[in-house]
Amino acid sequence: MALHIELGATGLGAVRLTTDAVWEAVASLHVLAFPRQHAVHGRLLRRVARPTYDLSFLSALTSDPQWFPDILAPAPRLDPPHPLTQFAALQDTDEQVLRSDLEQLRQRRPGLADDLGPREYADRVAAELAQYWRDVLEPVWERVEAVTTDDLAYCGRLISRSGVARAVGEIHHELSCRDGVITVDFHRTETTVPCGPDGLWLVPSAFRWPWIAVGQQGPSTVVSYAARGSALVWESKHGRDEPDILAALLGRSRAAILGNLELPRTTTWLAGRLGLSPGTVSDHLSVLTASGLLVSHRQGRRVLYTRTPLGTDLATGAPTAWRTAT
Repeated sequence: MALHIELGATGLGAVRLTTDAVWEAVASLHVLAFPRQHAVHGRLLRRVARPTYDLSFLSALTSDPQWFPDILAPAPRLDPPHPLTQFAALQDTDEQVLRSDLEQLRQRRPGLADDLGPREYADRVAAELAQYWRDVLEPVWERVEAVTTDDLAYCGRLISRSGVARAVGEIHHELSCRDGVITVDFHRTETTVPCGPDGLWLVPSAFRWPWIAVGQQGPSTVVSYAARGSALVWESKHGRDEPDILAALLGRSRAAILGNLELPRTTTWLAGRLGLSPGTVSDHLSVLTASGLLVSHRQGRRVLYTRTPLGTDLATGAPTAWRTAT
């Protein structure tokens, strides 16, 4: 069975890509609610041992596998602001949406929000989600952003090379696109719905793996899917134990840059990390890119660099790198 989303007159031109902190935070709460289905993110459970937020409230909002409140499914932005700004914006959710959420909650979770009015409900959701993010997600957020940003770049390359329809079918095994209809192969019943007039957003999520989620609030339809490389959120170190070999080959600074690019990074981040000037880092990045060890892509105002397969093999000491290089 499946959900079919009809794109309508705007067609595939209405499909856009972005990230969203609210959708990502909700995906992480699903990890806590369904840990067996999200084993790759098992370490997230250790971060909620002593919550300073109301975990029971957030869990109750997100532990129904068939439904979650519309306040937690906002329309994304093409250039998303800081996560805390996105959470604060939930306080401005349309009152009709809030009333519908409260009605559903009183049926599905009696007692959870019975004493809350629409605005009190919105304020509480925004506040609890923000504190949850500070405590649990902020320490790994840089890696979450790196994973999702890398996925956006990957999808962009797919679209440029193969077109939107084929790219949609490649980013997740439960997605397909044909004749202006995007099919999500996860519903228990066969359902067809029109896409919102503002088009369809594809939102990669590090914590969504291996699931997919669909939401529609107002004029926008959102499909949030599992980003490639989600497990990298928990990788604390890559590279060889004896970096002197790589340093002898490339030079110490270039070896250090290559070793720090297991996830996409900016010139400024690398400069701060390695104690080098941005100009020096930029020169090294140019050489590594020209050598086929790195690729760059633009994300909004930022230019991000990441390793090519050859660069990864070289940085991690994989035998294939040495065979290729000789």
